[in-house]
Amino acid sequence: MKTTGRAGKLLAVLMMLSVLFIGNMTVNAAGTRMLAVAKTNAKKAKITWDKVADADRYLVYYAKCGDQFKKYAKVKGSKSSYTFKKISQKKAYKVKVVAQKKKDGKYVNVGASLSIHFVTTNNKLLTNPQKIDIRKKSVSLMEGDTAVPRTVVRKAEKGKNYIEDHVEKIRYFSSDTSVATVNALGMVTGKKAGKCIIYAVAVNGLYDSIAVTVKAEPKAAESAGSYTLSYALTGEIPDEVDLPQSETIAAGEKITAAKISVPEGYTFSGWKNVPETMPEKNVTLTGKISRKSYKLTIKYTGPSKNSVPAGYEEETVEYKYGEKVTLPRNAEKGYKFCGWDKTIKTMPAKDETVTGKWKKTYTLTYMVYQDSNMYDSQTQMTHVESRTQEFVEGESQKLLDPETLNIVKVNKFNMASNMWYPDGDFSYEDEYYWFHGWTEIYNGYGYVMPSPLPEDIYDMIDDLIKLRIEYDLKRLDIAGIKYDAEEFAKDPKYADDKLDELDDKLYDGPGLEDEISEKLSELWDEYFCDDETYNKYGKIIEKRNEIFDILDELMKKPLTEITLTEDKIFYGYFLNSKSEQSPS
Repeated sequence: MKTTGRAGKLLAVLMMLSVLFIGNMTVNAAGTRMLAVAKTNAKKAKITWDKVADADRYLVYYAKCGDQFKKYAKVKGSKSSYTFKKISQKKAYKVKVVAQKKKDGKYVNVGASLSIHFVTTNNKLLTNPQKIDIRKKSVSLMEGDTAVPRTVVRKAEKGKNYIEDHVEKIRYFSSDTSVATVNALGMVTGKKAGKCIIYAVAVNGLYDSIAVTVKAEPKAAESAGSYTLSYALTGEIPDEVDLPQSETIAAGEKITAAKISVPEGYTFSGWKNVPETMPEKNVTLTGKISRKSYKLTIKYTGPSKNSVPAGYEEETVEYKYGEKVTLPRNAEKGYKFCGWDKTIKTMPAKDETVTGKWKKTYTLTYMVYQDSNMYDSQTQMTHVESRTQEFVEGESQKLLDPETLNIVKVNKFNMASNMWYPDGDFSYEDEYYWFHGWTEIYNGYGYVMPSPLPEDIYDMIDDLIKLRIEYDLKRLDIAGIKYDAEEFAKDPKYADDKLDELDDKLYDGPGLEDEISEKLSELWDEYFCDDETYNKYGKIIEKRNEIFDILDELMKKPLTEITLTEDKIFYGYFLNSKSEQSPS
């Protein structure tokens, strides 16, 4: 009897075997056939079965595929189901059920099942069969005749693989092997007159059946020296391929095997061992249909030669037609994987190329400083905070909002040129922190630059700084103050200390000799005032004024957005003053 209900119901066929192996245990069983239904969802698997007459209990054996079966549960004989809860979506499972009857105080086996293999419905790689179908529902044979009814299995989800690691994709058995037998390929052979049922069972227990009738009277064709030529197909048989009909051919007659046409993506091996003429016996020709293999080429690209991480070279992978394609999951520090140029879930019937796009990522580090005296361009800034931001190659991003920083009070007024030569009448009552925008610092003499700077401005500023250092070192020479020229040029604090020492000698000490004072005055005139020497330094002074004009304009347009091509450090300076009003 076949359980009724909609097509595709998961039925586990439990048949009695003379000897059934469960793990390392041998279970002797009587000749009772059991039918079972297995239903799964995302977290549970429910196994139900037809009751076996006189069974007092059922033993449910359970394991993860690949492990030994273990006795999992005992179910009363009045019950006919058991539910497994909290099973993992990442694993595959197998179950067997044994029926037992109590006799003379001991339990003996009176029924057993085939193993049932299944996964949850949300398993990402594997899927259960959804339907198994024997195309013919009945067949009539003479004793000694063979037939191979075509059987098709459909899986629940395309793009996933069958769970078929431990058992055949389809298992066959006969309800009465004395009437008809069936082999692993599904070939049915009539043994003696009678009727029986041939079952085809999928991995998860889903099944279909065909009624077989075997007749005892000899066939007229055979009595006249004619025999049956039949066909059997193995492998991965697409739905649109039909098995050729059996033929009756006289002994000695030339055999012309039927042609098989397969759809795109499949290949047929041809019929094996075809005799030239019909022998004096029945013949079954076998052939195999396989899915073709195609090449998937995986490439990587990016907007620049440095966009693709090392090790990501072009590679070629072979997939069978219809097989699930698994592309690499790419992740590398310092890079962003932007995805594939096309989506290929299953392999088509042609070679394919898929290209993954990479972009380099860059880190912008924000260094935030506060200044205690906005009038002193040489003052030592206090580092108060650091933050980082990731930029993707070729993509513009907004810079960090200064209002998110841990500064007590921010006046948004932009100092513009006042950053260089602040003026105005200030009284010192209210506290302000003036943020001058994000900037790249120029390493020399304490000047703070807005960003981005024109390329040639660095050379212009270099000239100014060298001039100023040259002038200050000559002042120290005249005053007789010892110094390290290299340290003076590279360390603003060292330079400040030496210039403070000079100021102390000029203003706070006993004073300098008139001759030395006169030399300092002449040096000033030489560098900044004397008409005769103006031509020597005038061009540099003009450049200085040009720089100030450029910086003034840049400071009026603070940098708020940027595209990085390398790792960078930006500096944020908060200049501090106490004023009744903001400078204008």
